[in-house]
Amino acid sequence: MELPIDSLNFPWIDSPFFESHLTRSNLDEPTKKMIRSYANDGYVIIDPEIEHFDLLAREIIDTCSHHPEYQTRLMD
Repeated sequence: MELPIDSLNFPWIDSPFFESHLTRSNLDEPTKKMIRSYANDGYVIIDPEIEHFDLLAREIIDTCSHHPEYQTRLMD
């Protein structure tokens, strides 16, 4: 089945052909599950499994605090 060109003009999750796009993609099943969750819930929780993350985050915050030209709010 060929999809109409209009189906490509906006994000998959907003497309009436969302499931078709996802099925035809070469994404693995865990990724497809995450995309479906995002489409349904509007957010995704990702665990990057970074070893010693709390320590790393503290070091980044401490380092940035010594540079007044850096933003005071850290995002993402």
